[in-house]
Formats: sequence, C-alpha cells, structure tokens
Amino acid sequence: MNVVQRLSSRRALLLGSGVLVAGLLAAWSFSCRCKAPPASTVTAVERWVLDAERDPNCYYGSAWNDGDVMMPRASHDQPVRFVHVYTFEDDCTWRGVETLTPDGNGGYRYRYDDVLVSCAPNATPAPQCPLEGKVHIVSVTE
Repeated sequence: MNVVQRLSSRRALLLGSGVLVAGLLAAWSFSCRCKAPPASTVTAVERWVLDAERDPNCYYGSAWNDGDVMMPRASHDQPVRFVHVYTFEDDCTWRGVETLTPDGNGGYRYRYDDVLVSCAPNATPAPQCPLEGKVHIVSVTE
C-alpha cells in the first residue's frame, strides 16, 4: 500500500466515523423524551349502558345508537341531557332529547322524547316514539 492509498484509507475511516457520530447525535436529539403522564392527570372513563325496551318499528336519535356510551367519570348527582337533531326518512327534521335523571344508586333513569322540528312540503311525519329505561354505570379505568 503506498502513501496515497494509506492517506485515502485514513480519510475514509475518519469520514465514516464522523458520519456515524453525526447520525447518532441526530438520532439522539430527535428521539422522544416522552414519559407517561402522572396518574393524577389520567381521566377515569366509564361505560354508560342503556337498558330500555326499544320498539323495533321506531327510530331513536340516540347517543346509544352505536352501542354503549363512554364518558369521563362523573359524580352522577346532576341530570344529564343529550340532544340530537337529525333528518329522518319521513323527510322531516326531528330533535331527539335524552334526559338522564340521577336514581340515587349511582345510575340514571332514562327518558327519550322525539320533538318534530320541521317537515318538507307534503311530508307525513313518522309517529313519535318515547322511550324509558335505566342507564347503568360501569367503571372502565380506575
């Protein structure tokens, strides 16, 4: 190996080492310095389960249409109200009002009412479908 080849080999070795060190430094500087939030800041979640006999001939504009409702933990000592406005196949706009009243046992009494908002000309509104039941609370996280 002559002098030129030795110098080239050393330059390549130094350059390669420099690139490696620079890459490691860049990776370290961009790495996540994340850590889990303290337990006191994690929100406890509850699953609200509706127990009500739905009429299969009715549509309910309900928060429970897609299954149980996930909510942050609550004290369950105040009424809760969900309101949904939707257009139904009868060509009318309805307001579904769900009223939850504390039952004194950590759950709620449930009442659903439809309120007709408006209809297209010549539309025949579907019958209203009130619903009553109970909402049970299931803790998901502590």
